[in-house]
Amino acid sequence: MLKACWHVGILLPRCQIEKNCNPKELKTIFALIHEKGIGFGQRARNLSRHETNKSYPLRYPSNTDSIGIEVVGKFLPSEKSFEKPTPQQLKSLKWLVEILAKEYNLDIKSDVYAHGAIARKEVSEGAQLLQYLFSGVIR
Repeated sequence: MLKACWHVGILLPRCQIEKNCNPKELKTIFALIHEKGIGFGQRARNLSRHETNKSYPLRYPSNTDSIGIEVVGKFLPSEKSFEKPTPQQLKSLKWLVEILAKEYNLDIKSDVYAHGAIARKEVSEGAQLLQYLFSGVIR
């Protein structure tokens, strides 16, 4: 695709999340996120910039090399989750992801991510949708 949409936000450090950083990288991540004299938001953005200098799949997909799919649903604060998607939303999501996976030669199990898993968003964002794509069942 030749367009960029700023949909991902601030990237999380993949090697830290997946617990496979080398010691030097872990030290760099620690230094960036604990840098003195600047606010947390700026430290998180600095770490995200550091991540975007890596190539995929060493980092999570970013705004410049990913496609974001928005599925609208109400966030339920008491459950820290989103309402269940409708059957039509699930059907449409499955259809769209299958087309994109075929067009861009993507593996749904390794190249499709829940938003909350890769960026500083609500951790549950996209999780139940991804679970549905993997299993065909929504809980």
